Amino acid sequence: MFNFVKTPITVIGAFISLIYGCANWLLSSTVTHLNIDQVWFVLGFIVVFPFVVLFVFYWILTRHHIKLYAPSDFRSDATWMDFVRPVPSAEVEKELSQAAQAWSDEKVDPVKINESPNTTTIPPLTQIRHRISVATDRAIQKFEREFNVRAEREIEIGNTGIRFDALFYGLRPTLLEVIVLLTPSTAQSNASIDKIVDRSSRAGHYFRNQVRIIVVVVYSFSNKVVFPIEKHWRERLSASYQPIELRFVGETELDTEQ
Repeated sequence: MFNFVKTPITVIGAFISLIYGCANWLLSSTVTHLNIDQVWFVLGFIVVFPFVVLFVFYWILTRHHIKLYAPSDFRSDATWMDFVRPVPSAEVEKELSQAAQAWSDEKVDPVKINESPNTTTIPPLTQIRHRISVATDRAIQKFEREFNVRAEREIEIGNTGIRFDALFYGLRPTLLEVIVLLTPSTAQSNASIDKIVDRSSRAGHYFRNQVRIIVVVVYSFSNKVVFPIEKHWRERLSASYQPIELRFVGETELDTEQ
């Protein structure tokens, strides 16, 4: 018995069984002494109680998913302790700087960055960093509103080195990765796709394919050239072993939602 009730979920199951056992004992032992109103009350409790339990389970699973696990549910104590941990801020800044540097090195037609033909230079490195950071933050906020769940940001899964921009707890874990495209550059897209496919495959293996992965591409160029870029992304991601959901969102669209 004690080996059975060693995790939060089994404790809840044992509690439900106990409640039903008491209700059944009460009804069977006192039915001859109860009036009709009392009998209906007990029957109503037996009928309504499962729906109350289902609602409570739904709320727990969507809001406190990770709290339902115990060390025995994981392959090892280390896996339990390192299930999800925040990425150090220094490493986050390093990745952001690398992303900004990649865009500053890109030779791009300035008209494709913003539609003003008078713009002749790409923004400074610090401005690119700021745009990437703001776009990523607003994309995560968009999904927090959509899921009505607060995200764990900048996380690493276990000791695997697998990093994602956000994690949402729910009926199954949902990992979110935000890619900011400042130009319709195929080279930059391919580099991002390769990185995402690798991370997603490893995350899928870690979670035994019980994970949802969403990639949000925030673009800041004209809508006229979005379709071929999105088509290219979908074709490349469709070859991934782990299913990946793809969303394209305009940078201006995120601005208007604030």
